[in-house]
Amino acid sequence: MNLPTWLINYYIYNTIFTTMKKRILLVCFLVAGYVTANAQFASLSNDEFAKLKDLIANNASAEAAFTPFKTMAEKALTEQPDPIEKITTEGKLAGDPDKIKTIKAVEDARKIYAMALVYKLYGNKTYLTKTSEYLQAWARINESTGDPIDETRLEELIAGYDIVRDEVTADVKKSR
Repeated sequence: MNLPTWLINYYIYNTIFTTMKKRILLVCFLVAGYVTANAQFASLSNDEFAKLKDLIANNASAEAAFTPFKTMAEKALTEQPDPIEKITTEGKLAGDPDKIKTIKAVEDARKIYAMALVYKLYGNKTYLTKTSEYLQAWARINESTGDPIDETRLEELIAGYDIVRDEVTADVKKSR
């Protein structure tokens, strides 16, 4: 069976063009991702924080969503950090004393995030100082177990640090 030359040429052209088109698109996506990605930060940019502050000030729903963070941050100012040496929840029953202690201690992660967020939005250094105190306490006490199930409980702590890392002192950055 002989195929017409035009059909063979059409097939070759489309195959080559489609493959090239896919490669070009892939390169464009990779370049665009590289150019626009800011892998250094996990949180919002300063412009995005400014927009968030404006949204909270002018939108009742946004303000209602932010209020629990602000309330938690205000309460955390009157409390002391409660770091734990080893986070242990994986494979533990609900009533296990180590799990109970861990759950209570990792509440600090949410407090750190809330205080960092309030500081970044409103610039009150009291929140930055207290966030730094919590971060230093955790850096001194907590030892990583390498268990991803347990360590994911620190996501808010990491996000909180990311928010304030350019503004904390060198002592906080070097804490251990």
